[in-house]
Amino acid sequence: MCLPDERAFAAVARRPVPVIDIDEGEFVSASTRTTTTATGTPDALPSHRRGTAYGKSRCALQDEWSRFTDFADHVTLSTHASPPLDAFRLRVTSLLDTAHRWVRRGLARRPAAFTLLCDCDGGGVADSRSLPEFSFAHYHRDAAALTCRLTTLRLSGLALGRDFGEVIAHDLPVLEDLRLEDCHFWFARIGSRSLKNLAIHNCCCYPSYHEVNVLVLAAPGIVSLRVHGGGDPPTAVTSEDEMPSLVAASLAHPAGELGLLRSLRHARTLNLSRFSTTAFLLEDHHFPVFRNLRALLLEECDVGVECQVLRRFLRNAPRLETLALRYCRFGGGSKRSRKRKSRSSSKMTSSDGHRGPTTAYECKELKSVELEFYQDQDVLQLDDALGDISREAVLPVQSSITYGKHKVKIMYK
Repeated sequence: MCLPDERAFAAVARRPVPVIDIDEGEFVSASTRTTTTATGTPDALPSHRRGTAYGKSRCALQDEWSRFTDFADHVTLSTHASPPLDAFRLRVTSLLDTAHRWVRRGLARRPAAFTLLCDCDGGGVADSRSLPEFSFAHYHRDAAALTCRLTTLRLSGLALGRDFGEVIAHDLPVLEDLRLEDCHFWFARIGSRSLKNLAIHNCCCYPSYHEVNVLVLAAPGIVSLRVHGGGDPPTAVTSEDEMPSLVAASLAHPAGELGLLRSLRHARTLNLSRFSTTAFLLEDHHFPVFRNLRALLLEECDVGVECQVLRRFLRNAPRLETLALRYCRFGGGSKRSRKRKSRSSSKMTSSDGHRGPTTAYECKELKSVELEFYQDQDVLQLDDALGDISREAVLPVQSSITYGKHKVKIMYK
């Protein structure tokens, strides 16, 4: 790749730049992005990634690295007259002294959007025990001086200390979008009145700080919430408040184990993955009513005996339009046991917790139900639950089997 010469570097540095985007992967070849010293120069390369294996000498690799650091130094240079940045983005393989210098310079320009991605070799938060630590206090004693304009914050591959939660609550007054990926954290609360979009992917409590096994959300203005993945032990999520502005939520186990579902009742779209029956029915007599819910996806969830979880959603989501179940676990039951149950008294308590026979679910706006399950699964109870929907299905029902996996799509008139 041809990099700009020194004159181009200087020209970029002098020109007012609303966005600074530095990506080590675009300037340094894979053979160079290896272990480095604390000062930011290439260290002894592992045998399987030495430059000679790629047709490059060590001098060539050193030159490539130097040109990259020169470029990053030039584009981050600023003066007191430099305008604030619209966005600062840095992607590196390690937070070296050189990278810290670029981060400090970028934050000094008070960006509206800040992205720091650290692609540590070995990838995956579960495999890492020594992620580089990130703290706003490392770059300025008064974090608010750097973050007063920050509306978007994305961090990946970092260890976030106890002060990070405090910075969010007190020093990011206009933060709207927060995305954390492959991070370890020491804080136990995310509190923000301005936060609208929150995404947490493959993050967990710091391995040496297992006291933090619950992450508390205090962000009532959230519009979009995504919490997926985690380490060992996984971290549960709970909320101090309802989220009346919530439009879409996507959650995976164990995010919902502490009753988070009740805070999501205003959502229009719910994607729930690997939830247990306990997570759904934590408060047995107070299953939330999802008056705005249009689309529901349950993936690899346990929907309980007699599909009681599914039945409760059908009863409590009056505006539901699309329903999808993918490889969920249904309560067992053979045809023989089904017949025995059908002869039981009609006044027995139904799976919805109501006395008397199961009533039909009107589902007036339901348009389709999509099912994916393994061919050898017993789905009689699922069939019973869907049979109680009062809508008339369009025949024939679409159905296919591929490699032992059954797909069914039911359309409603």
